[in-house]
Amino acid sequence: MKIDSIVVFCWPGDFRLARICLASVRYFYPNVPLYLMKNIAKGDFDTTEVERRFNVSSLGLTQPYGSSLGKLELFFQPQLGRFLFIDADQIMAGPVLQVLEQNSEQFVVVPEIVDEKASTIDKIYYNRRNLARFDPDFIVPKFHFNSGQFVGTAGVLSRDDFSGMVEWGRPLKGRNKDTFVFGDQSILNYVFPKLAAQGRITLGYCDFMELARTEYFWSVPLDTIRRRKGRPTLLHWAGIHRSFLFLMRRSELLRFFEKFHYAGVRYGAVIRRWRSIKAIPRNTYLWLYYLAGMLKRRLAFRTPSRTGIA
Repeated sequence: MKIDSIVVFCWPGDFRLARICLASVRYFYPNVPLYLMKNIAKGDFDTTEVERRFNVSSLGLTQPYGSSLGKLELFFQPQLGRFLFIDADQIMAGPVLQVLEQNSEQFVVVPEIVDEKASTIDKIYYNRRNLARFDPDFIVPKFHFNSGQFVGTAGVLSRDDFSGMVEWGRPLKGRNKDTFVFGDQSILNYVFPKLAAQGRITLGYCDFMELARTEYFWSVPLDTIRRRKGRPTLLHWAGIHRSFLFLMRRSELLRFFEKFHYAGVRYGAVIRRWRSIKAIPRNTYLWLYYLAGMLKRRLAFRTPSRTGIA
């Protein structure tokens, strides 16, 4: 079934990555309707340049959502049709839509099998003990998924489907946070399987994303992507970010698409260099903050506990 549009979600802190993500989409799909959803909870930011460069439309949903919960608003935007949602920290490595359009379901996610005894479920999906009280009839599915990318269909879900989980407003606020511990990812990992089991939606599974630790992520040559011969998948850094782009894993892939963006901007090379220089103080602060936190954690780990010592 056809993918009608693609949506990229970003905030000021990852807008550089969003530009790169949008560039990768346009590299493979010059004409697909492409939308940008901005979270301005920490301040508004200018996206005019990238909108003009890649014919990107703003959804107009620029209210301060406060968190990634804002992506839930996409389900109520009829102009999107059947859409692919992508978080900003990803790029296309190949023609992903070729694979996704082979799936007919209204909603499609990347399956992840997690041992039902693993504490991971309670940390990044939902607290199962609390969920059993919230919904005694819910059966925990075999698969879970990262909500940084999925196929959705607008106009299928209602706001009532998120009752007890979301307080609709500006900003959106999560409810029952002791159950839905990881924001939208927790909520969607409950809502999608729940409604699919009831026969209200169709839910499919498809491997169209590689995390920044897989063999393919580390091995795919840049030239393969440059020639548009890469596997039809997304590459997802999934929170593995660094303040400086060159410190990120496979940074050459990111730099390739960033250069593709600036190649179509007047004085693009100069603007790119100036933005990099201007960001050095902030990025240096963030990098030192990261190092201090890492050092603190290591010292805490090595310090013997005094509990029980007389």
